[in-house]
Amino acid sequence: MGFDRSALRDSIDFGPPEHVRLCVYLDDGLAPSDATSLIDTWSGQARIFKLYVEPVSFQHMSRAAFFNSGILEQVNSIPLGPSCDRMIYFVNRNAGDVAYGLASIGLGLPEVLGEVDDPTLTHGYVVARRATVTQLLMSPSDVTEHELFHLLGCPDHFNMPGCYERIHNLKLAEEKLKQDGYFKKVGEAPFYPTFASHTESMLLSRAQVNRYSRMESGPGSAALVP
Repeated sequence: MGFDRSALRDSIDFGPPEHVRLCVYLDDGLAPSDATSLIDTWSGQARIFKLYVEPVSFQHMSRAAFFNSGILEQVNSIPLGPSCDRMIYFVNRNAGDVAYGLASIGLGLPEVLGEVDDPTLTHGYVVARRATVTQLLMSPSDVTEHELFHLLGCPDHFNMPGCYERIHNLKLAEEKLKQDGYFKKVGEAPFYPTFASHTESMLLSRAQVNRYSRMESGPGSAALVP
């Protein structure tokens, strides 16, 4: 996401601990333990921001596309469930991926190892297994942490000050919404909010996210290796 600005970060009060509920989908050949070991890479950041990622469900979903755009479209087709703040899909490797990885070396083709939707920053995927040379630059653990930053409110690469501010604002918003009884009024469990389409406008509930997702589409915030 960029270079850490520890002095700036430490000057920000990130408030009380919050938990982000993560619904996890698993490609063929992947187990919940594969996902949890990658999600655990967030633990260091969780202590800094007092923002903990908690897997609340694991479901199987076979990969239906080869390229990143098709995978993200598959992920985006699933609405946020009543217990989900965010959704992440862990993708396995196949022979086609290996062939593409070999071709990319000679042809300079990019390889997308993870991505999050731009409209809501709530749906993403990560390639969970190593199979190509480019993954020596960005391991599945590195990509998982990177995409979790996106899912938790940081759309821009190389803008850590903006990332700190957005995480701070989302946590503050959730706390205020809970105190005001907003979630009881809308009939939802507490929800970690998100930003709409790289703006400062917030989506405050799962219902808002699902409605907005149906209206908007576009490329995602990708972890791209040239």
